[in-house]
Amino acid sequence: EAVRLDAEEAAGKRQNKEPEVAEPSPEEPKEEPVVQEEDPRLEIFKKPVLLVSLKANNAANRKLFTDAFHLALETGRYDLYADFLRSNLERDAVKVIKFGKFDASMYDQSPYLMRANELYQLISKVGADTIREQIQEGSPRYFYPWLFSDPSDPLRLFLRTMAREQTPGGEWGGILRKWAEFWMKTSAMPRSRYSALALACAMLDPRIASSPSKLRASSSTSISTTPLTLEQVFEYFMEMDEARELLTDISKLSPSELLFVVDVRLPRSEMDWARKKVRLTRKGWGGAYSMIRYRMDRAALGKDPYTNYTFQEILDEGGICMDQAYFAVNTAKCNGIPSAYVTGDGNRGPHAWVNLLTTDETWQSYGGYGYNTGHFSHPHNCKSKHESTLLQGMDKKVNGARLDTSLDYLSLADLFEEMQKPDCARIMLEAATQATPGSWKNGMNWWP
Repeated sequence: EAVRLDAEEAAGKRQNKEPEVAEPSPEEPKEEPVVQEEDPRLEIFKKPVLLVSLKANNAANRKLFTDAFHLALETGRYDLYADFLRSNLERDAVKVIKFGKFDASMYDQSPYLMRANELYQLISKVGADTIREQIQEGSPRYFYPWLFSDPSDPLRLFLRTMAREQTPGGEWGGILRKWAEFWMKTSAMPRSRYSALALACAMLDPRIASSPSKLRASSSTSISTTPLTLEQVFEYFMEMDEARELLTDISKLSPSELLFVVDVRLPRSEMDWARKKVRLTRKGWGGAYSMIRYRMDRAALGKDPYTNYTFQEILDEGGICMDQAYFAVNTAKCNGIPSAYVTGDGNRGPHAWVNLLTTDETWQSYGGYGYNTGHFSHPHNCKSKHESTLLQGMDKKVNGARLDTSLDYLSLADLFEEMQKPDCARIMLEAATQATPGSWKNGMNWWP
């Protein structure tokens, strides 16, 4: 009995005993996240810099503006730099408006205001992240420092061109990337000389850049019908300019004008023929239209006398207005003369003629024979435009520097609109209008 009781007591103790808890295994030490220390130099972006003030030109203020700019280039912190520019613009830009009117003299004496606005407009529209991504690529890494600081002021050239052509801000980044690619094809010395040519190539509508030539292939001839690529067109005009084989100084033409040169779609053989065989002066290039004998059988019966549609064949066989315009426009482009193929309709039916930049300042119409309702396809966006936008809107005698001033004022109006200062924006729009009296709607063809 005693043995039995001892056994029961032992069994009860086993049942009442708490289950053993396994000791947890020691945790591995967690790595503390590495906190990168902020570059103390970035504090400069929190400092105020004077943009409109008599003290804006003192040495300390100039150094602060310059140091912030160079730090943005070095670090790539364009986001912080854009915030720095905006905060100072919000404080100082309104100072050019006094008593409800624009103070042009104060504006002209405030170069830091103009520069800050230009830098801010580009960074805000392209995007700080986009610029940073492009800089990590090959060519744009060196392109942006040049864009922002070269003495030839390519930044202002870009902004004014985008404003003139009313290019949406969403397209700026892609154009800048292409511009950088063409820019890298030039040597260090002439980069500024060919910056406008490179920008025009970057702005050309891709539909034009990839379109075929009008030449026809045939089994009886072995001529090439494949046009030069856009890169080859760029290299062609640099080569011909350096050899002084062109009838224009392309360094004096704007990107808007050069768009009407680089849109040429021809093989090299045709471009060389036009340069060597057509003996006309720039001012007299309208005569190329009448070089082509008019053929009534082609007009009335639709006869097609061409095998390959080369310049030589058109010259030998003659043609109608569209052949005359094609010959005059494209031979002009091959010689560096901006030109546009214009079409219109009138009492005598449809017609084709040409607009040519016969001097560095003036566009002229040739072959219109009284037609004044012509339109052309713009090489930047393939939109149909009235020829008055060339004959008057791009006439430097009418617009020139005054239109550039208007574009600068419009940029400031955009800034005020973004900052929700509608009264200031309205005042700047009025100032922009007054800067180009009489030619405003022609020069700014998009103005409502």
